[in-house]
Amino acid sequence: MNLKPVALGLVLAACSTAQAPTPAWTTAVGADHPAYARFITGVGLSSTAADDADARAKENVALQISTRLESETSSFQKYTTQAGTSETVTSRLSVRSSFDRAELIRLVDRARQGGVFYSYAVLDRAATDRELGASMSADLSSFHAAAGTARKARAEEDAGVFGTAAAEAAKIRPRIDSAFIVRRAVAGHPAAEEREYVVLRNQLLALIEEARARRVVGVVVKSAGRLHRQRREAARAAARRRGLRNPRSEGSHGRDRARCDAGGEVQRGRARRAL
Repeated sequence: MNLKPVALGLVLAACSTAQAPTPAWTTAVGADHPAYARFITGVGLSSTAADDADARAKENVALQISTRLESETSSFQKYTTQAGTSETVTSRLSVRSSFDRAELIRLVDRARQGGVFYSYAVLDRAATDRELGASMSADLSSFHAAAGTARKARAEEDAGVFGTAAAEAAKIRPRIDSAFIVRRAVAGHPAAEEREYVVLRNQLLALIEEARARRVVGVVVKSAGRLHRQRREAARAAARRRGLRNPRSEGSHGRDRARCDAGGEVQRGRARRAL
């Protein structure tokens, strides 16, 4: 029996069933990988379709950013406290951040092994940071203008202008805080504009806190004075109802009568001498 055809058939069958190795990018990229400094990467797997694998890859990139947002929020709060404002003030600030720029995540490769689809998605850190910086530039400029006006008005003791400008800056502040935190999570470091913003933001927060404290003191003093007047008027009303006279008023009436009597005696004496 000639075994050569049989052996050749087995070899061909083995070759036809052999699977190509999965691409190297299907292995998760760790922090020590050269690509980590430039990209945030995500791999998607699906046994259904390539499109499903694409969506999963993008979701994995977005999930990594969301995870980093939690730690970066805490880091940002600590940094802003150290940069010149009391922890009492900053602890009352609520910051919510989310990454909503999924269109910046790109699919760069696909593969298929058997019935499994693979997709590879990346987010360019530097390019995304530039895009995020451009999108927040209008808010940042408005904040600087409003905070500068508020600071000047406070120095000039112009309460009306200060209140309007401070309110405008306070309305923008949460969006800017959130944007800087997202940029930290994406780029892996604070943005270049962050420090200047934080210094100005903390100055504004301190001025608002100072103005609020003065208003409270003014209200307390005014209320105390009003209460004192009300008590004094109530005491006088009660005395009138009881038929009592004010000792000070009584004394003045007595003095007036004494002056009148004395004046009358003097006039009568002059009349007698004239006779």
